[in-house]
Amino acid sequence: MSIFKNNIFSVIIMQGGNYIIPLIILPHLTRVLGVSSYGIFGVVFAVSQYLILFTDFGFNLTSTKRIVEAQGNKKEVSKIFFETIYCKLILSLISLLFIVIYGFFTKDNVLYLALLVSWIQVLGTVLLPIWYFQGIEKMSFLTIATISSKFLLLPFFLFFVKSSDDLNLAILFQSVSMLVAGLISLALIVKNKKVEFVPVNLKSMLNTYIDSYQIYIASLAISLYTVSNPIIINIFSTHDQVGLYAGADRIKAAILGLILVLSSVLYPRVNVLFTESREKGFSFVRKIFIFQGGTTIFLSIFVFLFSGYLVKLILGEQYIDAIIILKILSPLIALIGFSVIIGNYILLPLGYKKEYVILPVLTAIGHIILASILTIYFGAVGAAISIVGVETVTVVVFVFILYKKNLLKELW
Repeated sequence: MSIFKNNIFSVIIMQGGNYIIPLIILPHLTRVLGVSSYGIFGVVFAVSQYLILFTDFGFNLTSTKRIVEAQGNKKEVSKIFFETIYCKLILSLISLLFIVIYGFFTKDNVLYLALLVSWIQVLGTVLLPIWYFQGIEKMSFLTIATISSKFLLLPFFLFFVKSSDDLNLAILFQSVSMLVAGLISLALIVKNKKVEFVPVNLKSMLNTYIDSYQIYIASLAISLYTVSNPIIINIFSTHDQVGLYAGADRIKAAILGLILVLSSVLYPRVNVLFTESREKGFSFVRKIFIFQGGTTIFLSIFVFLFSGYLVKLILGEQYIDAIIILKILSPLIALIGFSVIIGNYILLPLGYKKEYVILPVLTAIGHIILASILTIYFGAVGAAISIVGVETVTVVVFVFILYKKNLLKELW
């Protein structure tokens, strides 16, 4: 079996575990925590995603590309590995400082304690070098680490999280799962002697930050309208509204992940092919476009038509008001699918970083303003309308960029 096919198989196995376990945990959590406490859980999850994004700093794309280019040179790969780990560790400590500073100014001790507990998840992402496994195209190691950690923590969710009073336990178990995955992955790297210790200096670390900052800005901007809604709803509405949105969004994200999980395999492969020739690169992207585009359109229609059944089955009867939210969010599955193809598989590999960065920044600003206004009047429904509108604009502008750069002709 070729490396590429083996990686796809590994990712499918990993995603299978990533869906089986949440399908057990999510219905349990939504029912025992209740809408309000699950709303707090949603806010903490959104904030932790920001902190993880801050810590990742675009390395999942830039370090992956650097490792792809350095394949065969163990010393250079090891240098990139330790530079990235050290850079992420520093950023994770800064993120912890953010939480501590927040604790000095807030009176919401429940949220503050929950955020402190969730920082364990941030540390886990430092130790889990997804970018490294993508770069060397050994996704089987990542599969072993993530699946093992989730199965190890599954009983703790089921036996110890019994009511809304166990909110922090739920956050703890989710965070520790990521930490365990990180430790397992490092053990696999050491056991298989994939890297050797290479000392790095501050100058090389600074260059690593500089190489990634544009991607980081774009990723941050994108997250402002993909992750920020629970925070915006929490500010302008109630925990119940956050809970309804978070529940619907988790269903949408789970279904979208069926397709986007392959990006961890496709992105390095696209870079390799574009390095060989533009013709090979565009030929491969064309196949992705047909497969991913068609599949995400089908999934969007499926979620819209069966949103009522999905909400009742996965979230429970008390989340009945999340049905309309899920219907509104359903087009995002197709829109994000196309956005990822254009941004990650065409613009980035071909060096159009400026275009990749500017658009998300502008749309993020527009979303924050629009979502805040609509949430005041319509709650979670308003936030859902805003993000769908913004993502629609993003895809349209991305297509226009392809047209202006004469890339549409090469694609088709």
